[in-house]
Parts: sequence; structure tokens; C-alpha cells
Amino acid sequence: MALARALKNPSVYDAVQWVLGAGLINARLGRLMPELAPGALVLDVGGGTGLHASLRPRGSRYLCLDPDPAKLGGFLSRGPGLAVAGSGTDLPLGDASADLVVCKFVAHHLSDPQLDRLRAEVRRVLKPRGGFLFVEALATARPAGRLLWRFDAGSNPRQPEQLRAWLEAEFSVQRWERFAVVHEYVAALAR
Repeated sequence: MALARALKNPSVYDAVQWVLGAGLINARLGRLMPELAPGALVLDVGGGTGLHASLRPRGSRYLCLDPDPAKLGGFLSRGPGLAVAGSGTDLPLGDASADLVVCKFVAHHLSDPQLDRLRAEVRRVLKPRGGFLFVEALATARPAGRLLWRFDAGSNPRQPEQLRAWLEAEFSVQRWERFAVVHEYVAALAR
């Protein structure tokens, strides 16, 4: 499909994300972002072309993890940070080493067993007082959202109740928001 090929280009991917409301979504996430000490390690699982610079806590160390080398190349061309090709189901960090793990729009790309593995890996790499910022598009009846799911490479959209139960199996959910831009989304800060 021509659209899928075009989205492999990091610049095209970023432009499409902005057209679909990335700025509004990032504003929501900014309100959920926890305070972090200088030098804190932020791991962005499925980071693609990188967490928008306005969301990166000032003075933090940022690690963008994604399986797509082209997207990581797009991230590296824009600014500071470390990029690693890899999967959220096998995080390349030691136990209790991350202050914040961000997982934005990854869950629908994972099967249920993979999603459970991601949760276990996030739990493993988070420091005891670390935060988990989780954001996901929902399987909903909104016409625009249904259209977008036809073009998305992810094949496992989930309901908000499923995602909350999944989070609460290992984490304490401190903030939970459901909102709509084009898709409907949930965003959570858990510890």
C-alpha cells in the first residue's frame, strides 16, 4: 500500500501525526508528566521518531526504543538522545534503572501475551518510585477512528476497561484520562 510506504519516511510520518492531532495529544500528556530529578532516565518504548521535545523533562536522559531503524534515524537527525532498535517485550535496560517509561500507541501492535510481557518488562526496569506514562488509541465506534484503524499497522485495538485492568494488574494507576482528538484515547500515569 502506498500510504504504508510513505509512512516509512520519518518526515512524512511526523507530518501525518501532527495532522492527526499530535499537538493536542502532547498537550494532554504534558499535564500527566511527573516531576523528575535532573539526570533522570526516560525510556520511550516504541518511540518512533522520538517523544516530542516539549514532553521530555528538562535535564533528563532520553532513550528512544523502536524496532524501526528508519524512524530511529529520523529521531537521531533531530536532536540529542540515544536511539536503540529493539522491542518493548525485551527492554535493553537493567533492573530498576528507569525513572520514567513512556509507552505511546504501542499496545495495539501487540498480542495479549506480548502486551503482558511488555508490562512485566516495564515493571522490571522501573525504579521503585518510577512512573509509567501509558497512552493508547481505543477500539471505539467513532467514524474517524474506525477509518484510521483500517490504515494502522496495529491489529489489536482494545477497550478502555481492558487497558485499565491490564495496567492495574501490576501498577497503581494515579491518573486516568479518556479523551478524543481523531481517535478516542486513554492516557494514564501509573506507579
